[in-house]
Amino acid sequence: MPGPRGLPGGYPVRLKTGDIDLDLPAALTRSEAIAWNLRYEQECGLVFGTDGRAAYTGRLHERIASFSPDLAAGFHVRDIDEVYRAMHTLRARLEVQPA
Repeated sequence: MPGPRGLPGGYPVRLKTGDIDLDLPAALTRSEAIAWNLRYEQECGLVFGTDGRAAYTGRLHERIASFSPDLAAGFHVRDIDEVYRAMHTLRARLEVQPA
């Protein structure tokens, strides 16, 4: 599940008595899982600043920039509808390109 209880990244979860809890392998602590997700997002994912801006990082940033420098520049969360439309347009354009 992506970001349960506001955590960064995604996690295996279980639903127990109406409550969502992490369902991590026995050898992995909650702190280790969170640290791994934070590190991954900082290296090649999407991070959110306290100012409400989202920024693509690492390989993800490079790949998006190769198709759309404007999208790769990141966005403020209040602009998510506009970003969705731009991503949808980009996806449609990429889907018709030969593999």
